[in-house]
Amino acid sequence: VNKPTLPLASGEYSPAMGVAIVSVFAAMSFGLGWVVGSPPLFWALFISFVLGTAYSVNLPYFRWKRFAVVAALCILGVRAVIVQLAFFLHIQV
Repeated sequence: VNKPTLPLASGEYSPAMGVAIVSVFAAMSFGLGWVVGSPPLFWALFISFVLGTAYSVNLPYFRWKRFAVVAALCILGVRAVIVQLAFFLHIQV
């Protein structure tokens, strides 16, 4: 582990607690996106969630952060394209 002081690595949080925290905040972000009523913002949240999951989850064909080019494209796609486009479309609505 390259960051032993972080809560999961240090044992302060269990893996189940980490999953619970991430799940609650994901649900809250989708709920907020739904309450705002802006389809572009909701879709930006959803696409960012899917790409972030593919970037991090340890399943076959995923965990894209292992591959530098794919990781860079994933981060660039979310930060430079999806978020910017979604905010622009949100303002237009």
